[in-house]
Amino acid sequence: TALAKVKEAHKLQDIAAIDAATKELNDAWMAASQDMYNATQGQAQPEGGDGQAQGANKGAEDVTDAEFEEVK
Repeated sequence: TALAKVKEAHKLQDIAAIDAATKELNDAWMAASQDMYNATQGQAQPEGGDGQAQGANKGAEDVTDAEFEEVK
């Protein structure tokens, strides 16, 4: 609904309404992103430590050196 308000305000070219609708859209986005973050924090970590550190070491084997030329 917040996105629809922004679109409608844009059609009417009402700057004050655009500002208010954009603030409402940003507030909705922040609430949704906080919910997504909280949901990921509830997931169990794999045994053996931090999964990100293990994934970083695994990916190191696939690294390929390549020459390149920077074109300006």
